Amino acid sequence: MNAPDRDLSGRGPAFARAYPILAVDDELDNLLVLRATFRDEFTVYTENSPDEALRSMVARPVAILLTDQRMPGMTGIDLCERVRDLYPDVQRMLITAYSDREVAIAAINRGGVSRYIHKPWDAEQVRQILRDSVARAHLERMVRRLRLAMLDRERFAGAHAANARLLQDLARTNSSLSACCQRLEELRPRLAGELEPSVWYRYDREIVELRRYIDYVGALQSRSVAVDGGVTRPQRALISVEDHIDTVVELVRHELVGVARLAVECPAPAAVWADATDVSRILIHLVRSSAAALRRDGTATGNIAVTVSAEGGSTAIVVADDGGHGDSTSQRALLAGGSTDARAPGLEAALELTLANGGELDAIAPESPGWTAWQLILPAIEPHGPQPSWASDSATPTGEGPTSAGRDEVP
Repeated sequence: MNAPDRDLSGRGPAFARAYPILAVDDELDNLLVLRATFRDEFTVYTENSPDEALRSMVARPVAILLTDQRMPGMTGIDLCERVRDLYPDVQRMLITAYSDREVAIAAINRGGVSRYIHKPWDAEQVRQILRDSVARAHLERMVRRLRLAMLDRERFAGAHAANARLLQDLARTNSSLSACCQRLEELRPRLAGELEPSVWYRYDREIVELRRYIDYVGALQSRSVAVDGGVTRPQRALISVEDHIDTVVELVRHELVGVARLAVECPAPAAVWADATDVSRILIHLVRSSAAALRRDGTATGNIAVTVSAEGGSTAIVVADDGGHGDSTSQRALLAGGSTDARAPGLEAALELTLANGGELDAIAPESPGWTAWQLILPAIEPHGPQPSWASDSATPTGEGPTSAGRDEVP
């Protein structure tokens, strides 16, 4: 399905402005109209030639390029193609007064143009196109940052595992050396009267030195364990639930093709006090668990539903599917450890992340027959802190800001 129209008004005036738009046209009047029409909601930069546009983007990054097609020296498609190579994350849109099928094909194939706008354009239609583009730019930024954050966590986990193995080998070796040293120390009284003084002196000195090095290595090992800590501590903050659900949907969308239809319902606003990366990782584990259950069930195309509700100081996120793969008791067994089910490692990881963020994860029995579900409960406010206010303007990586209430099904 097509994505629903985005209403950015609730996010605060600075949200859309955090994703600048560059309008390019060789006719100054057109640029003046564009800026006058949309500057109340968006940050609009203008340049009257493609070359000037490319120079300006070096010093002034933008999120969206809105360019006319017919310009002297370089066409809009040529500009989009250059921007696609230099700044692939910039969304590109083309404005033209001509209905040329070949131009449209070239715009898509060469310039990677996401929208093709005909003159004369309708102000409200273009405004909604820009809102959709800002929402898309925000989502893509969230996805990029989440991927980097997850990669960092994986690197840390890998480094920790290697360090743990090294410390374990060191502890084993040091323990063997300590046992040998102890046996040598036990021989000291008997050898004291049997060895020549010079030999005894050297023997005794070497034992003392060996013991000193063994103790030193043991102290280093203890300090390394204390510093390493074993896990990354959650960096908790107030985050928008919808932003992170959107991010997770984008990351796992290709895994659900032919497996499940994913529907999301999230009220506005819905927030949790948690580590942003951890929340996304938990949701990824739960959605993948549902997808795995549907694959195993053999259903042609199943359904996964993500529902968010807020009550008091907590927010509940339910991930349910109609795979019919057991009751809540058998589902809980997957968290107990030792299960051979392929879903168990991911669910155990989700539980560990949930507990680290002060939350709860449990299997519940949905009202609909044949459905099974996991319920994630996380704090919605900072402990001993104020209720979150979405009046502040934000477009940060954690996605603070209000969210839209209704959500269409995601194919």
